[in-house]
Amino acid sequence: ATSGLCRGTKDIITGGEDMNENLVDRCVAIVGLGLMGGSYAKALKRRGVKRILAFDADQRTLENGLADGCVDEIYTTGGTVLRDAALIIFCTPAAAMCRFIKANAAHFSTRA
Repeated sequence: ATSGLCRGTKDIITGGEDMNENLVDRCVAIVGLGLMGGSYAKALKRRGVKRILAFDADQRTLENGLADGCVDEIYTTGGTVLRDAALIIFCTPAAAMCRFIKANAAHFSTRA
């Protein structure tokens, strides 16, 4: 059996029946555009998500994601644009995720 978290993540990408809402017309933010974050971005783009925001400390990584077409907007820091995200996917070490959340929680949508 798959845990609820893992099953939910799979369903977000595959469009499984447990998915709470269709993300195609929504904005998704990915924090950390390395191997995992880039894989999420590519899978979400293949599923037709129209707007993907990418956040990473490495400008080159962000530019590569933009050039590959798997993300639509790139940022080295968070900010008010996070209000647009219906879903935020963290692909960073736990400490970096905690710092990002503390610095940007006021910008998170109540829908995320």
